[in-house]
Amino acid sequence: NTLSVIYEQTNFSETTPVPVVGIVEFGVEMLEKELTKSENNKALILGTPTTIGQNTHKKELLKKGCKSESISTQACMSLESEIQTDPRSDLVRTMIEMYAQEGLDNLTIPEDGQLAVGLCCTHYQYAGDLFAKVISKLSGKPVTILDPNVGMSNFIFEQSDTQKFKMTSVCVEVISQAKVNPEDINSISNI
Repeated sequence: NTLSVIYEQTNFSETTPVPVVGIVEFGVEMLEKELTKSENNKALILGTPTTIGQNTHKKELLKKGCKSESISTQACMSLESEIQTDPRSDLVRTMIEMYAQEGLDNLTIPEDGQLAVGLCCTHYQYAGDLFAKVISKLSGKPVTILDPNVGMSNFIFEQSDTQKFKMTSVCVEVISQAKVNPEDINSISNI
């Protein structure tokens, strides 16, 4: 999500002949679907400070006709790093409680309204159950967790009706300029 919201600012975006698909569009589509089910539905969008600071999700939702007062965005400083270290830690729970409460303070959810929570950082789903439990308790509402990772994965691995090959395999290679320490790799790998 963070890279997707700043992608247009990169040199690569101006020179690549390869089509690039960002994850933001999948999150916006999921959020719009939930918000348009009822005018009383609300959305809480959680992300890194860069993702939330760019305000791309909310701007796109407003372009699609969603109401500003139905959307709260909340930056979650360093939450992705703590989730990467240990998604089940007490610190992660405390951070989710704090950031979720800040975001919920900006929403008024009618009795018949539903709450959708956009996990707009690719790391957040590692603690998805914890987000759902904490935010449901804080809001007093059942929560629909929206994970753009799922939407993007479905797009990438979409089934084809053409049956071009008897069998396919998927190989993934991660290339990153960021150094990921072995503890973080083990933590995420165990999930």
